[in-house]
Amino acid sequence: MSALAKPALRPGAEAIAAKGWLAAHKWLILRRGSQIGILLLFLIGPWFGLWIVKGNLNFSYTLNFLPLTDPYIILQSMLARQVPEKLALTGAAIVLLFYLLVGGRSYCAWVCPVNLLTDVAHWLRVRLGIKGSAHISRPTRYWMLGMTLVAAAVTGSIAWEMINPVSMMHRGLIFGLGLAWAVLLAVFLFDLFVMRHGWCGHLCPVGAFYSLIGKFSVARIRLPARAACNDCMDCFAVCPEPQVIRPALKAIGGTPPLILEANCTNCGRCIDVCSKDVFAFGSRFKSTLASVPAIMKKTVTILLASLLTVIVGCASYEPLVSMRGSDVAAADPAPEAKAYAGKRPGTQPVVARTYAQQPPVIPHAVDNFDEVTLTENQCMDCHGPANYVKKNSPKLGDSHVVAATKSFDASRHVCTSCHVPQVDAPALVENRFIGNIK
Repeated sequence: MSALAKPALRPGAEAIAAKGWLAAHKWLILRRGSQIGILLLFLIGPWFGLWIVKGNLNFSYTLNFLPLTDPYIILQSMLARQVPEKLALTGAAIVLLFYLLVGGRSYCAWVCPVNLLTDVAHWLRVRLGIKGSAHISRPTRYWMLGMTLVAAAVTGSIAWEMINPVSMMHRGLIFGLGLAWAVLLAVFLFDLFVMRHGWCGHLCPVGAFYSLIGKFSVARIRLPARAACNDCMDCFAVCPEPQVIRPALKAIGGTPPLILEANCTNCGRCIDVCSKDVFAFGSRFKSTLASVPAIMKKTVTILLASLLTVIVGCASYEPLVSMRGSDVAAADPAPEAKAYAGKRPGTQPVVARTYAQQPPVIPHAVDNFDEVTLTENQCMDCHGPANYVKKNSPKLGDSHVVAATKSFDASRHVCTSCHVPQVDAPALVENRFIGNIK
């Protein structure tokens, strides 16, 4: 080894030496707190009964008034010819406005739980010294996005969500992983052994969708000290989308000191690992709001006002209530006791039929009747040929008797298969049936 040669340092070592470990990991710690915190908000409901947020990353209802909907889901639903509810459309508008402000792919770095998994795979890949990598073009994710939209249009369903690792991970943590563990393991192993940042950086259609929003977002990574760069390459080593750095860092084509690439995830790792503080968070216009031109100020103000208006307007929506109540996790209440039209056989007149060939309804209670067996049928005690006159009951129909033997047809043995007891209860759904007994 040459006397001038230096041992290779891990990315960020200079930053740790210059500004301390905590400052060199500030944005990474905040990002992990955001990812884990959001995940826990969804899980403490089904796990502990504390329902701050109900739902999942596709659609959620926060504090019983704020709907949030993944606009990617709404797009797939509409292509599948399904009309979303107004509340879902409102939630999608809120999410779109939010990511237009903070950056579309901020979803990947600050919200998506699968990013935790792929980051662990990358960390292990570096520690194990795995160098080889397959080559898949980054635009492949846009082909994947197009395929999911075509699948929705062709199948008439949100087909992608059946195998979406993000959705499967959420469902798995609540209901049990099941098959989800195999999909998540495949993503982990792919990133570990096959390709660096393979899933998030090259294949994931969710990230591709949010990058389209990020193209117009306000929040950006700025380079206020671009001239101080010492070409240590640490920012390239830690960035999940390193291709976004070079144009802004090297002023290619007169690019301003600002990362404008849509696929920047705003993760902040380039800020953490830079010992020269080349990078900083800012806006796409100027680093501070005070220096934003008047027209840009108006744009930001309108976006913020629109977001606030939509959120406040959501407070007027009543939460959706299912037939079993608004709290789907609660135990089903005991059914209310209902009285039959006639409590005892023989106390209620025959109920008129409403259409031709209708099996006569049972106008009395059958709760206390013994179970029908091969040898016993208590209905025959009153309606059979031997007792119907004495019991003043309708006689068993001739269609229920075998003509050759004059015996009860075994195929009609379970009477309640066709004859329905009546109950005094409100209809669960509107009945528009009009009878015709002609």
